[in-house]
Amino acid sequence: MNAEKPDWLKYELLAKEIYSKLEPNAVVKHNVKIFGHLSNRDRQIDLSIRSEIGGSEILVIVEAKDRSRPPTVETIDAFAQKMRDVSAHRGIIICRKQPSRKNVQYAKKHGIDICTAIDIRHHKWEKHIIIPTVVNFKEYRIDLVDGHVHINTPTLHIDIPNKWLLSEDKGKSFKLIREYVLDFVLKKNLITGSFRFKPPKKLTICHGQQDGQPRYWHPYKCTIAIKIINRSLFRYSTPIEYQALRNYSNGQTRVAHMNITLPHPNDSSQWEDASKIKLDTFERFTIANIVLGEFGLFGTKMDAPEVIHQEVRHLEKRISGDRQF
Repeated sequence: MNAEKPDWLKYELLAKEIYSKLEPNAVVKHNVKIFGHLSNRDRQIDLSIRSEIGGSEILVIVEAKDRSRPPTVETIDAFAQKMRDVSAHRGIIICRKQPSRKNVQYAKKHGIDICTAIDIRHHKWEKHIIIPTVVNFKEYRIDLVDGHVHINTPTLHIDIPNKWLLSEDKGKSFKLIREYVLDFVLKKNLITGSFRFKPPKKLTICHGQQDGQPRYWHPYKCTIAIKIINRSLFRYSTPIEYQALRNYSNGQTRVAHMNITLPHPNDSSQWEDASKIKLDTFERFTIANIVLGEFGLFGTKMDAPEVIHQEVRHLEKRISGDRQF
């Protein structure tokens, strides 16, 4: 049975995970030995971060301390000595507790940043994170109207099932009707309003297969009716996953990973109109771009929460002041 890792080791590994995400082009290693030119011996380093700038290698060393007290002047002095010994260009001390402003300034004089690693999945390193969230919500309502299928001369107006296929080259390439219609709308780059279009190419439609391949292609004519609705929505969100690095030396928080599950944009009880919110009062907020398709033809909806899960991305917006979320 594998023994449970001690918290100090988990904290070091959390720091490695965060820096690997924040610095994807750097080489991040855990628990390495670097030769000290002053001490003439190997020095143990919790994390080494090596990168290259202008052909020159940059070495940053990190010391992660899962302790109940912030780093002292003595801790900073000892780490600064280790930096000089291994010829590190910068140093970072990661701690659980916020240091005093005096010690932060003292560390900066030695080229050292003091940070806190945050992971809300672990009770010791979690913070209460509330994220101002803006959703740019675009809803497509699409119908195929006046659709006619030509089968053996007669022209029939029938309801087309979702599983039928459409082709512009008589079956050489094809898409599900849902895919074809949505691609058509996106290529038009329509913004908002109601529109009606006829596909520019001759379409054929397939209603059956033979030996696992689409067969029985028939000419198909239709008009695409589109209604596009744009809204911007706002709410405060609590992420279900959140990893970040809080740097006390410059006051910035760098988010390495975040996952937010948002309620459905049509749930008015969970959202406010973003146009009524003064977004410039926030130092940073999250933007989600949501596309929700409601197809009258298929009678189904795309699952908005899944789309949100895939499309949420973090955006930092700097303004004057020191407001933090």
